[in-house]
Amino acid sequence: MSDKINLGFLKFEEFIQRRSVTLINNPESKLDQKFEVENYLSKLNPGYLNEIESSSLLDTQPLSEKARIIVTIIAYNEGSRIRKTLDNYLNQDIDPSLFEIVILDNHPQSIERDNTFYEVQSFKNNNPSLSIIYAHKVWAEGEYATVGNARKYVFDIATMRVSKRLQAEYETILISNDADTVSLETNYLSSILSEFDTNQTTDALVTLSVVPLSAILKPNLYAVLSLWDALDGYVANREPYNLKGSTSAFRTSIYTAVGGFNSMSKMAEDLEIGWLIADARNWDTNSVIQFKKTKHVQDPRRILMATASRIPVNEMYYDFVAKPEIRNADNDTLLSLIPNSLDWELFQEDADSFWQGRTTGMYKWRGERFTFDFKQAMDKIGAEFEIINDRVRLKKLEKLVLNYTKDFGETITIARSEERKWDPVRQAKMKKFFSSISDSIIAARNKMAEKVLSQIKNSEAEGNTAETNHLLREYRRFAGSGYDSERIT
Repeated sequence: MSDKINLGFLKFEEFIQRRSVTLINNPESKLDQKFEVENYLSKLNPGYLNEIESSSLLDTQPLSEKARIIVTIIAYNEGSRIRKTLDNYLNQDIDPSLFEIVILDNHPQSIERDNTFYEVQSFKNNNPSLSIIYAHKVWAEGEYATVGNARKYVFDIATMRVSKRLQAEYETILISNDADTVSLETNYLSSILSEFDTNQTTDALVTLSVVPLSAILKPNLYAVLSLWDALDGYVANREPYNLKGSTSAFRTSIYTAVGGFNSMSKMAEDLEIGWLIADARNWDTNSVIQFKKTKHVQDPRRILMATASRIPVNEMYYDFVAKPEIRNADNDTLLSLIPNSLDWELFQEDADSFWQGRTTGMYKWRGERFTFDFKQAMDKIGAEFEIINDRVRLKKLEKLVLNYTKDFGETITIARSEERKWDPVRQAKMKKFFSSISDSIIAARNKMAEKVLSQIKNSEAEGNTAETNHLLREYRRFAGSGYDSERIT
């Protein structure tokens, strides 16, 4: 019996199989959009290709010759939120002719369609200056009704629209947003476009993403999201950044050159395509970056539900079942269910959940280095801890409380509560659920380690000490072991 659950992730061999010959021959190649788009579309199933082409022309509205950006939005029963999301694009400090929005209203055949179409049409009628393409997809039995397939479908519609306008001399940028976006800074689109135009080595980026102030003012959310941000920052040191489907941007050429989104991904499709790009570029840190010149505000509902349910935030992707009064509550009600004090036991579980991720989840590929990453992150946010029987036990939180006061000018108290009973059965199920996330990236990086190892031997034979030391550091980077924090920076 397998000790993992199949979440639809690609095997490492498939990273290579779906990759463009351009990148296979030279990972540092400057990609040609026209060639990569045509090559990508030629590999798609003819029936699927016809469906995508039909969807891309539903509004009989061709992509403007001026358009530089296509914003893609996947919507699943988002009729109550889509209007507010679209409002964000009215306030952008960029000429509306430079971008268009493609919305995929999608749902399984077994789920009734909601009012998303009517909300989108109403918005279009009231705002004719914006180019909005609406597509509707019902996932039939046997089709992958996954987030990966929805992302792929809407990106492929956008790619098809680009293909009809291949005479353009400039690259089109594809942006991934969600239908429940709370707000965007006014320079969101213009600054992303400027970044790609200025830095030719940037293939993809993820912007800053935060939750509304009303959520971050809750001490436990402040604590866990501060830890998450700090941890991601240390993990990304000398590494390509992890992408987020809610606020990422890609050159059309790189999206097509790595084979697009994986249609079978049931979750973490954003992480996976980021890894596809990073591996194709030999893990060049400039290929996938965090972009800090603009900000996206996300809907905190899932995080609020987890915290109100006293479930560690890092476990919110696992299939926990909230109580009806929580599951059916709006965000304001969820906020009222979360205390205004810092719950020691709940944050301890949050921190421990991240710690366990080094062997089960998205941090497994970091290997021995994760211990150092985690310690740095906890130090940065002001949480003193120790590891007892492989579990995080908090020691002091006074510095964290002081940081909160410095940030918001308010004093908070620390509350104690009943610690959730350690459930080995649940932990085993979670390990089985999450353990496949990092398998492909580990295999890819092991392959890089083997390549570097052969270069080390050649460098040593040539007596090139400086090059050998550089390669030793690279080897430890990819192998995930032998990390010496005192000697390797």
